[in-house]
Amino acid sequence: MSITSEEVNYLIWRYLQETGNELSALALQEETRVEEFDEKYKQHIPIGTLVNLVQKGILYSESELLVENLDQKELFGKNGEMERKLEEYVEKTDGSVFNLSNALRLDAKNTPEIETTGRFALANDDIERNSSHESVFKDNTVFESTSNDVASKIESTPVNIGNTNNSSSVISDLSVQLFTPHWKKLYTMKQDINYLTWNPKNSNILSFGIKKQAVANIVKFNLTTHSETPLAVSEIHELRHPFALSYTTGDTSNDITCLEWSNDGQHILSGVENGEIRLWTCDGLLKNVFNSHRVPIISMKWNYDNTLFLSLDVENIVILWNALTGTVIQHFELMKSNNGSLHSNNNMGIDASKEIHDSTSNELKNPKAINDDKHSNNNNNINGVELSWVDTDKFVLPAIHGRLNVYTIHSKTPVGKLIGHERLLSDIKFNSSNKLLATCSDDLTIRIWHGTSSNSSYCFLGHSQNIVSMEWLNDDLLITCSLDGSIRIWSLSKQSLVGIKLYEGIPIICGKLSHDGGKYVTGLLNGHINLFDINNFLKQYEYIRIQAGSNETLSIPLCGEYSTPVVEAIDKVEADMVFDMSWNEDDSEIAISYSNRPGVILSI
Repeated sequence: MSITSEEVNYLIWRYLQETGNELSALALQEETRVEEFDEKYKQHIPIGTLVNLVQKGILYSESELLVENLDQKELFGKNGEMERKLEEYVEKTDGSVFNLSNALRLDAKNTPEIETTGRFALANDDIERNSSHESVFKDNTVFESTSNDVASKIESTPVNIGNTNNSSSVISDLSVQLFTPHWKKLYTMKQDINYLTWNPKNSNILSFGIKKQAVANIVKFNLTTHSETPLAVSEIHELRHPFALSYTTGDTSNDITCLEWSNDGQHILSGVENGEIRLWTCDGLLKNVFNSHRVPIISMKWNYDNTLFLSLDVENIVILWNALTGTVIQHFELMKSNNGSLHSNNNMGIDASKEIHDSTSNELKNPKAINDDKHSNNNNNINGVELSWVDTDKFVLPAIHGRLNVYTIHSKTPVGKLIGHERLLSDIKFNSSNKLLATCSDDLTIRIWHGTSSNSSYCFLGHSQNIVSMEWLNDDLLITCSLDGSIRIWSLSKQSLVGIKLYEGIPIICGKLSHDGGKYVTGLLNGHINLFDINNFLKQYEYIRIQAGSNETLSIPLCGEYSTPVVEAIDKVEADMVFDMSWNEDDSEIAISYSNRPGVILSI
């Protein structure tokens, strides 16, 4: 006698329909094969079958308890034996009617927990086993947060930690010293810049694109012995692309749309509006030119050994390149209709390359317009703006309808498909430690994927507008920020929101986590820069988790703010907006670009 997981899914689906939970039934129907079973068994399975089977299981557990270690001869052959056994039974069931809770307790004692191993083992099984029995991980569980969970604001140093969800706190005061930044402007760019990125191995080398020019610069600064000493430029290397007709405006600007350093910091890729990609050394020497894209490049990613890289454009074409030879290894067209024809985005009418971090001035005046426009007919052909490597020879690409396809460097067809999101994928992050993939989408969900399943293992809800950034803090915690003005930290082990910070009415344009994971910086629509002490938050969180055992939602501690005088412009909102940010290698400096003013480098 046996029952398969798909058969259990079907019974649960039937039960959800019978009890009127239509939305839950629809969600289960989307992610399982219940419709196939319905065609076969609909006429043969009566209403209430799931409840009937559970009740029979309870009765079976009760009968096991009654006959435990007792044969009929002994039971009826000795005076008082029946009465003694019945007394033990009443004691074990707390004198109540034998119910599901009793059956589960009895089964847990008699049946040891099965530990998953091999291909079914989760990377975070240790966390799961150490967590409460009431918070067992379950596939496709949605964890939703609301503003009612927001913890009280942490305003001063030292910080007193208390339970903010109810007045009777179980947590004694804990003083945690807050990081205090000492803001100092070290350098101001001489031009308006857009995308920027520090060399991952050298804290004194910065690369950035210059607006309305087909040029990026690599700037080398002199070594400084003091963090507040203004930076002096020692070398500037120009990374020039040929001018070409703009994809959107018709100008011959050919703006830089993407910059990506290799993992060893020896090379950098630059992509422009007309789809050309160039490979340079860190000294500005041209190594190769890659010409296959015809539209703006929006993302490029190196593999771990810096021999291959992926490039994604606004028409959902992804190319896998050999960085050493400049040859195309694979070419993926990820926006095909059922008849196989490629959907074209040539008439989108927006600056798609800039859309990752920017919007038009009308959208900036109305943050909701940013969210709405991404789902308009002019933009619904973009699958996603990010891609990710998950191994030296395996990678994940955004596909149609919010799906993700998993490929290897030798496969032309997907070796796996991840189904769950419904709209444009805004960020993809792979955690090489716990081997889990995190994704977020314009459907406002964050999903966590394990390689053994095509369905997401976790799904978090809470943001009310598009998520613009997502980072792993450790193997258990994720941090996200959104155009809704909120920063949120999610826990896999607690299956819930554990940290939050709100900026009412001020959209967050971008967020960056420091390399050591100890600080998080956000750039707002009004041009302000806010710094958060993640180390401080983690100490609070560990104290609450281990010492107090509380499930409260903490406020993410703000430790510093930076703003510059408003630039006089027709649209001050647009003039103030933060466009991009980047931490240097030792996390001592932050480079910032703005929408309509020169960029700066700040020391903290």
